[in-house]
Parts: sequence; structure tokens; C-alpha cells
Amino acid sequence: MESGKKVPWKDWEEWRKCWKLLKESPFDALELLNMWAISEPLPVRIECTRTIFSCLKELTNNPNPASLLTLKGEVPKLAISMVITRCTNLIMDLYNDCKYARSVSNTARSIKYPDFLVDLRHDATHSSLPSMFLLSKAINALINWLYEEYWSKQNNHLIEKTEKVLQDIEKFEKRARVTQETYTLAKFAEGLFNQKIECHKTRIGRIIAELRWKMNDEAWALMFLQLNSKNKKFAENVLQGVFWLLKYEKINATKAKSSVEEILTLYSSPKLSYTPWVKNLLLLQNSDIVAFEIVSMLISHNGFDESIMKTIVQVHEATVFSNSKNEILEISDIEVKKWRKLGTWCPRPIGSSSVYNDVEVNTDEVE
Repeated sequence: MESGKKVPWKDWEEWRKCWKLLKESPFDALELLNMWAISEPLPVRIECTRTIFSCLKELTNNPNPASLLTLKGEVPKLAISMVITRCTNLIMDLYNDCKYARSVSNTARSIKYPDFLVDLRHDATHSSLPSMFLLSKAINALINWLYEEYWSKQNNHLIEKTEKVLQDIEKFEKRARVTQETYTLAKFAEGLFNQKIECHKTRIGRIIAELRWKMNDEAWALMFLQLNSKNKKFAENVLQGVFWLLKYEKINATKAKSSVEEILTLYSSPKLSYTPWVKNLLLLQNSDIVAFEIVSMLISHNGFDESIMKTIVQVHEATVFSNSKNEILEISDIEVKKWRKLGTWCPRPIGSSSVYNDVEVNTDEVE
């Protein structure tokens, strides 16, 4: 993460993937949430989300709270009551100022937390257990509150920050059209690019890569350096954007090579992960000598993630343009496991996310 705050997700793109899964397939999202919980204690509202769907999976194997109505007996009621009580207490503690403590009802009112959840928590703790009908309604209300007051709001905040970055890029591009004076552009850029790129990194990287052929050298380099100074791994995103353009034939290999040379000049130590765009580049090296030269440059700069570097070198040395006599390998022979498997988890000693022993593949479509 770029904020310096220790969180269990790799980056905000992964967080947004989880939010998308929660809306489409909650139990798939639960697998990701359980992975996060192994690394670090989850933030309260995310932990509440995980607790709810963990309980639903255990009791009914159905993410719809209405499925609770099929359950009989006291044990399911105790389990659901505990989920509601625990989540309510955690949320109230999160929003309650320790210095100026407020009552639970006042705190709930200030954050639009449903009053009947507070009452139900009190009844489950100090009186008789609520009916399963009330408990299922309460779980549904709790899920809706978490979705609306945390997940949706945080997602909208990330989108707003992305739009600000895109607006700054557009402003800079327009100014670069009317002035060629580097100092003037540099002064103009001082008031731009203050937002860190926390999501839509692939999209923004592709936009910057496309702009290389619409702006003069100095202006593009200045914009690249301004963005790169505020965003970790920004160079990798732009390189991935170049290879995306190459895959979909928006540019040829010669233009791609020119862009890669310039990026490596401006930022000499990128670490590319294995994506469909990188895979396409590796495939091209057997038929296009320029693609072979691009891979050679990246290898000489240690430009690939260390988890795939050895395999990339083996494939590179076995291509038809290589002087090596190694047996030619098919790109399909590269072992690429599904990322984020529990067995490959390896905590990072210092930092805000985690690393994995297997190859990470970003197969998401470009937004």
C-alpha cells in the first residue's frame, strides 16, 4: 500500500475486487476475506462482513439471510444473536470517542445504524432470544448497512480520487499542446498530480502509455516523473500499458521498444508481474526480433518480478533469436498457479501487504 497504513490487502484494486465479489458472489469474497484475516487483524467493518458470511456459510451454505428461516432449534438463534451482538459492539466501539463516550443509542443514531439492531442486541444479551424471523431481518439490515456505509462509500471515494488524477492528466495534456517551454510546464505541474493512484492503475497506465505518442518528449517525461514520484510501481503500470497497446496492435513492436527504452531511462528498476500483456510479449519473441530485444532490455534491468525472472530468462534464451542452444520451450510450459492460494502465503516482514511464493497473474480486464 502507498498510504503507509498497514492493511492486509495487496492494493486498492484487490480491495475493489473483493467489493465486486461481495455484490456478485459473497462466498467467493469470503475466501479472500479469510486470506486477509491470516495476514493482519481486519478493520472492524471488514471483520463484521467476514463474520456474517462465515456464519451464513456454516449454518445454511447460502449467502441470502432469508435462508436462515429454514433453521430450527435454539443453537442457530444463539449463533446469529452472537454475530449481531459482536458486530454491533465492534461498530459502536469504532465510532465512540473514548474521551467523550456516548450511549450506544446516540452513537448508532449518529452513524445511521438501525435502532432495532441495538434493541435486538440488548434483548439477545439480557432477555429471551429473538425469533429467527427477526434475526434474519437483522442480518439483512446489518449487511445493507455495511455495504452502504462502508464498502460503497469507500469505493466511491477511490473513484473520485481516480477521476481527479484523470482530470490532472487532461489539464497537463492541454497545456502541453499550447506551450513547449519545459520550465512553464514544470511550474504548471506543481499544482497537479497531488492524488495518489490507488485504483484503476491499469487504466491510468494505459492512458499514459498512449499519450507518449501524442505529446513531445520533454512534456511526456515531465508528466511521467511527476506521477511516478507520488505513486509506487507507477512505472510498472505504464509498461503494462505499453504491452497492452502492443497486444491489441495499437502500436507496433518498434514503438513499444522506444517507449520501454524511455521508461527504463526515467526509472531503471521496474518489477513487472506476469500478465496477459507480458505473456503476449514473450510469445512475440519467437517471431519478432524487436520483441526479443525488448525482453532482453527488461532482463538486463532486472525488470521482472523475481518470482518469474528465472522462467522468463529460460524462455528468452530458448527463442529462435537467441544464440543459446537450449531446447525451445512453449510459453504454455510456464507454470502459473492461481494467485492467493493459502498454501503459498508468506508474510512480508516489513510493509503493508504480503508476498507469495508462486507467480501472481493479473487477468482482470482493463477498465
